[in-house]
Amino acid sequence: AVVSTQSTGMKLVQGYPLSQVKTITNTAKVYTRLMDLVSRLAQMGLIHGDFNEFNLMIDDRERITVIDLPQMISTSHANAEYYFDRDVECIRTWFRKRYNFDSDDRPYLSDIVCESAVDVEMKASGYSRDLASQFEELTLKKEDEEEGESDSYESERDEEDEESEGEDEESEE
Repeated sequence: AVVSTQSTGMKLVQGYPLSQVKTITNTAKVYTRLMDLVSRLAQMGLIHGDFNEFNLMIDDRERITVIDLPQMISTSHANAEYYFDRDVECIRTWFRKRYNFDSDDRPYLSDIVCESAVDVEMKASGYSRDLASQFEELTLKKEDEEEGESDSYESERDEEDEESEGEDEESEE
């Protein structure tokens, strides 16, 4: 599914809700993939907010598809750490209960470096107006600087052209 604040695109996902899957062949591998997915979302500035066995699809080859994305929040949200930890603990608890698998290997939001601002693009909950205006200011400032660079290049070219025209006129006399 492709999600934005304006629309949701759907496609048929092959697989089953993780809640209906009784056994997994590679339990540790699937668990690690899920922890990696939670982390990867956070690297994009997003927290699923409902990352659990009902919103995860798994196919026969144990590939994972995350569904139900519209409630995602920004890692800038005031309660981001709470929601991130809740998502992680939902998976840890499910794997302990259903698959008798326990691991201390888990991500912490404080250890994750945000690499992109998908939360900004999606205007995810928790992405405040102050952050939005700061982002816009930085974006506009960068655009102005880029325009200024091209303007100064054009100005230098214009000055060079005027100088060479002046030299041409002097040589004609």
